Formats: sequence, structure tokens, C-alpha cells
Amino acid sequence: MNIIVVGLGKIGKTIIENVAKEGHNIVAIDTDANFVNSIIETYDVNGVVGNGASYEIQKQADVEHADLFIAVTSTDEVNIMACMLAKNTGADYTIARVRNPEYLQQVEMMKSKLGLSMIINPEYEAAREVKRVITFPDAQHIETFEDGKIDLVEIIVKKQSHLIGQSLAEMNKDMEIQILVGGVVRDNEIIIPTGNFVFQADDKVYLIAKPMDLAEFFQNQGLIRTPIHYLMVIGGGKISYYLATLCADKKYKIKIFEQDYDLCEHLNEALPNATIVHGDGTDYATLESEGFKEAEACVALTGNDEVNMILSLYAQKEGMKKVFAKVNRDNLVPLLGETSTTIVISPRNIIANQITSVIRGKSNLKGSNVSTVYKLVNDELEALEFVVKENFNGRKIPLREIKLKPNILVV
Repeated sequence: MNIIVVGLGKIGKTIIENVAKEGHNIVAIDTDANFVNSIIETYDVNGVVGNGASYEIQKQADVEHADLFIAVTSTDEVNIMACMLAKNTGADYTIARVRNPEYLQQVEMMKSKLGLSMIINPEYEAAREVKRVITFPDAQHIETFEDGKIDLVEIIVKKQSHLIGQSLAEMNKDMEIQILVGGVVRDNEIIIPTGNFVFQADDKVYLIAKPMDLAEFFQNQGLIRTPIHYLMVIGGGKISYYLATLCADKKYKIKIFEQDYDLCEHLNEALPNATIVHGDGTDYATLESEGFKEAEACVALTGNDEVNMILSLYAQKEGMKKVFAKVNRDNLVPLLGETSTTIVISPRNIIANQITSVIRGKSNLKGSNVSTVYKLVNDELEALEFVVKENFNGRKIPLREIKLKPNILVV
């Protein structure tokens, strides 16, 4: 596929990193020559220095023959303009990064009237991730396949869990539902379990099943807890705004801490169902006075990764049901420790993975069978969704007779 990426910030770089070795013809565009040269040298792709919304620059990148045009600069208007121009010039599919909440209500209009094929909003998707997890509190992460027909759920085996001491064969013995344990992380080691595998406390387990079967499994294993209703959010940025709008119904109580008074005024007007606190959400006395220990979930969303990690550790210590921390630098995540229950939120990785899935889905039309890819456990474990086509050598052969490499599981 011919892919053009405009904007070589964190998201742009991650997208190129994810797909550079898959045989695509990639052109990277950025106004910063150092960014372009670094990408060219690191990933062996082509590069153009300049404004991605300029016709001349797009012409140099051969946008006319682009299968996929992705604009992820830091400016919404540049991304929209670049995609409009690319679409009119001949690009087949365009993706624009748009972060401004004011544009959220105009997504369908921008897609139909302006020719944008897809609009991505990192902060909104991060908020959706948080919302999804708090509605299913015992899951660390939830990924979906086949339009929601199959879920992949990450859980941590707690010390009081019914699973401890059971073998995988015993777990499946009395169940009428179909559920598959896709992988287990124990002591930093990834295990693809067989029937003899015995669960232990602190195992990180990846379960795959239909949503209804997962719900029944959670019920049978005593994993269902009281739903979360009270959230403490530290930091009043875009993710906080989107999260409050997603949790706008009366069953949720949300308190947002923000130090910027003007931003507090704006949030207070825009979010009538949320309580906005003008104060330092990293200050112990402030948190105590606002009833921090009464909350059921903490979402640390300040602009400082280290502060978010420290807040998450404090919230864990206070026994909160769910703890989230926005961490943009992947190299910091291991510092939380393997036993940490903090759910790391990375808008960059969420969006990069979405776009990577789109690229592989589009590539599927051109011969590749992979349609969806999820990376887990710091990219050491992959879940691939692919389509069996006429030319697949394993068609009509029983699965037990197909020779697979070790540690590959077919779901």
C-alpha cells in the first residue's frame, strides 16, 4: 500500500514504527527536517520536508496514488485541510486527527461534506477506554473483535479468587459456556497455558469469549463487584472533559481537580453534572478535604507522567477499586511494578493502534489476511484477527493437523 503520514510527533512516529516492516511504501511529511531525516534513517521510508497541507508538498509525496493519507499534526485545522486536499487530489482513504471538543458534534458532517474518511480524537478515545473499564470493574482492559461479537479481557487473579489452585482443565470442566484463556503473564513471563496450568494469585490472565459468556464466567468465579459510581479525576484537560460527558447520567458522581482558575470556570459551565474543584489535586491535604478516600476510582490525568504514577500508587494504597494513570512515555510504565493494578492510559498508543488496525484492514483488501491487530504486554503478545481466503493452505484441514509454531493459539 502507498501510505502518507503527515506529522511526525508521537502518534505519527508510532504509526510508522508499527507498520514500517510490512512492505508498504511509506512517505513521511513534516515541517521539521530533523524529524523527517530521523524517520528516514530509522525506518527506511521516504520523506518530504514541508507543510502537509500544501499542494506542492503533497505532489512531491505522490498523494495522487496514495491508498491511505494520515494527517496527525498538532493542529486540527491543518489536518482537516490536508485531508480535504489529499482527497480531492486522488487519495483513496483519509484520516485526520481532530482534538478540539467543539468539532466533536461535527464529525459526520466533516466526513460527508469535507471528504474525510475517518476522524480520530486521541483524548476522546482515551476517555472511552476509561469508561469501558469502569463499567466492567474487574477487567483491566477490554478489546473487541468482529464488531463486538468477541471480547478479549485482561484480569488479575486476586488472592481471594476462586481460580487459585484450579487447573485450566478443572476450570473448563463444569462450565457450559465457551471461554478460552489466551495467555497468562506470571513473573514477567508470558505463558500460553495448557490444561495442566494452575492459576496463582497475581497472575495476569487474558480471557477470550462472547460478551455474555464472559459475564457468566465472572459471575461463576465470584469476580463481579459493585459497579463504580464515584470518580476522582486529577487534571481538567480534554480527557477529563470527554470522560465527564460520557458519564453524564445521574448514576455517576465525578469530581475534577484543576489548578487553572479559568479552565475551572469553563469546565463548570460545560459540565453541569460534574463537581469542579479549583485546587491542586496532587496535594494531600486538598485530596483529604475533598473526600478522596470515599471515591471508588481515581483517574490521574495531569500533564506530568511521574505525578500521575505517584497519584495512582497513592490511590492503590487507599484501596480504590480502579486506578488509571495517563503515561505518555512507555519506558516509565515498568516502574509501576508487575503487581501494580494501575491501568495505564496512553492516547498516543490507543490512536496509533486504531490506525494500525485500519492500515492492516485496508491491506487485507490487497492480499493481506490480517484485519485487526492488538498488541499486549508491552508489545510482547499480539492478538491477530485474520480472514481465511481461498488460497489459505490450511483450509478444510482439522486444526489439530495444522503445524503451528509454539505458543500460537487459534481462537
